[in-house]
Amino acid sequence: MLVLQVIGIHHGLGEPCGSLCPVPPLIGRSWYLPVPFIGPAYQLCYDSRLSAKDRPVEYVVIAPHRSAYPKPLRFAKGTLLEVGQRYEGEPGWQDWYLCRCDGQLPGWVPAQVIERLGVGQGRALEHYSAHELDADPGQRVYRLRQLNGWMWCRRLSNGELGWLPLEKLKLER
Repeated sequence: MLVLQVIGIHHGLGEPCGSLCPVPPLIGRSWYLPVPFIGPAYQLCYDSRLSAKDRPVEYVVIAPHRSAYPKPLRFAKGTLLEVGQRYEGEPGWQDWYLCRCDGQLPGWVPAQVIERLGVGQGRALEHYSAHELDADPGQRVYRLRQLNGWMWCRRLSNGELGWLPLEKLKLER
């Protein structure tokens, strides 16, 4: 199983974080999964108090998905962002903004990850990657996070992480 329980103090902060952390948990009352997210040192930590909606759950891909973004936007917590247009299109995909940061192509970022600093400016509230999984029907993924009509997933076959649209996934029972 990919999920582990850790007991004690979480990387010196005294509380489980429930988000992406730049250091692996030393000891903490959290659930965590190793995540090669921005770099190999990043971990996705699960607070044992997370709601069922935010805990890993297995899904199966029911429709193919191919990313249109070969170089996804990635940034660390605290990164300054240029916040552009709000996504208009598919129902249920509200609250995604086209953002830019130094040295990268623009990418879509959920509003929940952006601290608004002013018109067209923001700061990253957490580490983030806009990587989308290329997926085919029948492949299995774990839901790690669900936001605005999309799901951040881990592919079971190889551990690859990325976003998939909810409409292309079915809960595995």
